[in-house]
Amino acid sequence: MMKYPCTCCGLGHLTCDETGVCAQCRGELSKPTKHDAGKTRYSLLATGFVREMAELLTREATTPGHTDNGWQEVPEAHQRYYDALNRHLEAWWSGERNDAASGAHHLVAVAVNAMILWWHDNDGGRDE
Repeated sequence: MMKYPCTCCGLGHLTCDETGVCAQCRGELSKPTKHDAGKTRYSLLATGFVREMAELLTREATTPGHTDNGWQEVPEAHQRYYDALNRHLEAWWSGERNDAASGAHHLVAVAVNAMILWWHDNDGGRDE
């Protein structure tokens, strides 16, 4: 059986009828579906924000004396990252946009510190 281009969509189908129109264009086939209802929608995240978080973590990891994921080994992490999160939040609330030391937006630093706290609370175990 030969495939002929559909006169409507131009694609070659085995389902083209004598008029040269495929079953999809005639509406005889159901529309393609994607079963993603109820699945996590990463497209809802602000991609620029996530990128800035990764950039801040990358800068920290490449700073002399730091390592990749070194934040996982910080002693008294809950207290220290909680304090850092609140310092960044207070600085932002007071009108300062970027951190003088890292150059990062204070709210990005807040999010990174929150992520670190989340990790220590879930994967890293309590250190107190």
